[in-house]
Amino acid sequence: MDQAAGIFRTPWFYHRPVLAPEGQYATVTEVAEWARAPYDDLRRHLIVRRNGDAEPPAVLMLAAARHGDGTTTTAIMLGASLATNGRCLLMELNFRRPGLASALGLTEYVGLKTALDNGGLETLERAIVPTPVPNLFALPSQIDGSDRTLPDVRRVGEVVRHLRGQFEHIVIDAAGVQSGRAPRTRSERGASSGRCGHTPASVHPRIHRTPSRRSVRPPGRR
Repeated sequence: MDQAAGIFRTPWFYHRPVLAPEGQYATVTEVAEWARAPYDDLRRHLIVRRNGDAEPPAVLMLAAARHGDGTTTTAIMLGASLATNGRCLLMELNFRRPGLASALGLTEYVGLKTALDNGGLETLERAIVPTPVPNLFALPSQIDGSDRTLPDVRRVGEVVRHLRGQFEHIVIDAAGVQSGRAPRTRSERGASSGRCGHTPASVHPRIHRTPSRRSVRPPGRR
C-alpha cells in the first residue's frame, strides 16, 4: 500500500515492529494502533468547547492541495485516534480516485456512490463496513473509480446529518483540490494553463505567445 509505505518513512517508524513479510506492505489499519501517538497529539489540539466541556470535534473534513499528499492516511490515523473516544466513521468523498478501501484492506463493500444513486438510507446502512480497528468504521466512495459518472453530491449533507446520530465522530476524506500534480516550473505552469492553444492569453496574464520565426525581423527593417 502506498499510504502505508509513506508513513513507514516517518521518524516514529524508524524502530517499527515487523508487520508484513519482506517485500510486502501492511495496510494502514495494521499500523494504526501502534503508530497513533502523533495523531493523539493532533486530536488534543482539535479539542472544541461545548457547553463548557472539552470535546473532540464531531465532523472533520480533510482535503489536500492535490492527490497523493497523504490525506487518506491522515484521515485513517486520526480516525483511529478518535475511535478511542467513541464510534468513528471514515467517509470518503473522492469518486475519481478512491483509495480508502485499499488502504484499509477492504475487498467487499457497497460504496457511498451506490447509496447516493439509489437514494435510500437502507443502502447507506449496508455501505458502512467495520475495520480491524475497534470503534472505527468506513464508508468508501466506490469500488475502483471505474464509474466516471458522479453521484448527486447535494445529498451528502443529508447523509452526514443522518450518520451523526450513529457516530460520535465523522472524518471525511475529500478529493484533492487539484486533479493532478502541481506544476513545478514557471514554463510548466504556462504550458499546463494554455495547453494546445485552447486557452486565450487574456485568461492568464503570465501566458505569453512565443513569436513565430516569420514575425521576427532584423533591426532596421519593417
